[in-house]
Amino acid sequence: MPTLSRTYSATGSVGPTHKVSSIIRPDGGWGWAVVFGSFFISFITDGFSYTTGVLYEKFLNIYGESESVTSMFTALMTGLISVMGPIAAGLAQTYGCRAVTLAGALIASISMALSVVFDSSIHYHTLTLGLGVGIGLGLMFLPQVTIVTDWFDKRISLATGLAVCGSCFGMAVFALVSNEMFNRYDWHNVMLSLAGIMFLCVFFALTFSPPPTPSQSLEQPKTKEKSTKSAWTTFKIALKNAFNFQMLRDVLFLY
Repeated sequence: MPTLSRTYSATGSVGPTHKVSSIIRPDGGWGWAVVFGSFFISFITDGFSYTTGVLYEKFLNIYGESESVTSMFTALMTGLISVMGPIAAGLAQTYGCRAVTLAGALIASISMALSVVFDSSIHYHTLTLGLGVGIGLGLMFLPQVTIVTDWFDKRISLATGLAVCGSCFGMAVFALVSNEMFNRYDWHNVMLSLAGIMFLCVFFALTFSPPPTPSQSLEQPKTKEKSTKSAWTTFKIALKNAFNFQMLRDVLFLY
């Protein structure tokens, strides 16, 4: 059994009337598998999103539209990755990092595959590659980092550093490989290959198990309470968490 470093409680104080919802950060164990999954998700998602300039040049020649119209899919994709942050945070708090990352991987890979089917106009790519892939990548961006911080305490700097450094490796590899592939093969086949690579994020997301809790007995009432809630009620809670702006009342935060 690994040495437990610290226990974190989600409640501000603990008393007879308070339910304790806490996690234990083992600083290792399965946490390294989580780091492994996070590394390769960063490798794939950032590798693709930061090398869409190659795809932009290809579409510019194929569709003959203006530069501003052709660049809409990259602009929308990049913007949504950041805009989806609060929504992904609220969903992850309610459903867990693994479920949200799985959903993002499926949305992104399916949207990339649909761009091959709906290819008669650059505007279709704005919807598939811009809107669809942007939402998918946005759902993966935050949870794949958050889950690492849930597993580590004293080694959190090393763990998060290893996880996010997949981004730089992905940008370097994708820039070289995607440019060569687009020059040699038809872009439809290349996009399908990239969609398959993006789908691998589903398997890496399966490693995102939540960290252990200090007492299963304390969590049983919470699990029973959750089971009585409808799917719609749970989704409303997720949206409420996503658009919670109470931090704006904090003077130190605004300062």
